This record gives sequence, C-alpha cells and structure tokens, in this order.
Amino acid sequence: MRTNNEATFIARAMNDWIARHIKDVQGDGENTVRTYKMVMRLYVQFLERNKHVTPDGLSGECFCRANLEEWMTAMQTTRKCSNATCNHHVAIVRMFLKHLYSRDISYLTYYTGASQIKKMKCPRKNTEDITKEAVKAFLSVPDTTTRIGLRDHTLFSLMYCTATRIDEVLSLTISSINTDGRGNYHMTVHGKGNKVRTIPLLKKEHEVVKNYIRVFHGDTPQGEDLLFYVQRREHKEKLTQSAVSKRMKLYVRKASKICDDVPVNLHCHSLRHARATHWLEQGVGLAIIQKLLGHENINTTMIYVGVSIKQKSNALETLEDEDTRSMPKKWKQLKKGNSLAEFLGLK
Repeated sequence: MRTNNEATFIARAMNDWIARHIKDVQGDGENTVRTYKMVMRLYVQFLERNKHVTPDGLSGECFCRANLEEWMTAMQTTRKCSNATCNHHVAIVRMFLKHLYSRDISYLTYYTGASQIKKMKCPRKNTEDITKEAVKAFLSVPDTTTRIGLRDHTLFSLMYCTATRIDEVLSLTISSINTDGRGNYHMTVHGKGNKVRTIPLLKKEHEVVKNYIRVFHGDTPQGEDLLFYVQRREHKEKLTQSAVSKRMKLYVRKASKICDDVPVNLHCHSLRHARATHWLEQGVGLAIIQKLLGHENINTTMIYVGVSIKQKSNALETLEDEDTRSMPKKWKQLKKGNSLAEFLGLK
C-alpha cells in the first residue's frame, strides 16, 4: 500500500467519485450528489475532531470499521440522528469505499469491514393513505387563471397522474411528451440510474399539458426546452425542488381547509405514493405498477404501495401471468492549515 502519496490518492478518488462517478456511472441526480457530499463532509469532520486526522495523515485506516461504528454512536449522541439516518450515512461511506477499492484492491478490506457493520434497528414505516378526495382537493387549489397557478396545477397534476419523482418531472423537455400517431400520448421519463421508461398519458391529462405548453412555450415550442422552467433574463432555467416544495406547502395549507383528508405533511413524493396506491385500488396489476414506477424489484413496489401480506402472496402467485464536473480539484492546491474537508474537495 502507498505511504507517501496515499492521502492524495484518496483525495483524487473522492473528487472523482463526487464530480463524475455518482452522476455519470450511477446515474443519480444533483440532489444525490449534494447529499453524498454532505455526508462525507460530516464523516471527515468526525475524523478531524475525534481522531485528530490531518490531510497529511489521511489513510485507508481512517475508514476502518471501528471508526465507522464510533461515528454512528457519535451521530446519535451529538447530532440526535435516528437509526435510519445513521444506517443511511454509513451506507454512503461504504459506497465511497467501494469506489476506492475499485481503483486499488488493497482498500477492499475497509469496504468489507464497512459492509459487516450491523444495521441499527428501525421501525417499519407504513405509507400514509392519501385518498383520491385529498388529491382532488389539493389539485383544485392552484388558480389556473394566473400563469403561476397554471404552471403549478400542471406540474402537480402531471406528477400525480404519472407517479413520477419530482426531479423526473422537472427534467422533462417539450420533446418528452410524444404521440404514437394514433391519438395515444405518452411521456418519456429518465429515471434513476439513467433508466428510461415510457408512461401513458390519459387524454384529459394531455389536454392539461397541451394548454400549458401553449401558454408558456407559444405556438412553436422548441423540443429541447425544459417543460417547466423559471425565466432568468433571456435563459430558461430548471425549477429547483425547494421552490416547488414551498409552493406545495402553500397549497397544502389551503387544501386542508377544504378537505380534512389532506395530510398536513403532504410532500411531492406523497403524490407518487398516492398514485401507485390508487392504481392498485383500481385493479392495475403489480407488475404493471412496477414498470410505471421504474422499480427493478417487485418487492419494492409492494412496500411502496403498502401491500398486505395476503396481497403479496396473491401477487407473487400471479406475477408470471401478468402483462407485464466541474468540481475544483482542491487536492492539487493543498495549503498549510487546510481542513480535511477542504483537502478532499468537500467544501
């Protein structure tokens, strides 16, 4: 194993993992990149404060199983993190170690050690039931006579009707909305892991989107333009998830006064859960729902829609019959007094 240049090697691997690998290889979005970077920053801060690790002293041993287990305990005691959060954070460090040993097999021992850490027990979460009446009340709140109200109604309506993730909807372009030439419309979605799936659009929903495009993109829309955008001078920029979430909270407060079924903690991903559950209630097969949601494993879909044990058994029995970069490379410009996070490009 290297001794002279090991710290630089790890810093380079960290930079490559965050700046390129997460997006280009794993196919994850900007939100995931930010989360992974934040978690790694928390871990190296732990190494600095609790283990007194400096950039010059960074080594593979810093990622040993004992350190990670001590970090889990520290997260619980000092940051009051839940068991689920601790498990999630350690899983992210483990993913980095997998990337690290893919570049040098001598780091396999640290990845193996991290993989052997026992998960903390977490209470099973049941998905909250969101009634069709609640969704209807929520979608009725935006004032479609105004531009922003029309945009919000179209965005949330499309998100619910297609059970898409918020980033999938915000990444749509005009050309994502297609027709097969026989009056059937569908939407092409680029999901996690760069997986592409096609979701049918009902005529009513297509009319909503069509009207939105006419208002926001004119009579000659450009296929490469983002479907939903915010105008910044002469440029159309992607809406941020935080901005959409703020709009949603506004509508939730109003909708809860109309319908008692509207959960006060309704969020964007709730619409995806709600649609999947409503499809199941309407008799849509689990295998079809799995495809529409873009899940690789049918068991994920079962958990997602809160399927009962009996429904799981029935589904498994009939399953076969259903139709189914720019990050500054701070390790190149290490100065005396740099923190470990700065050295690794996490600040």
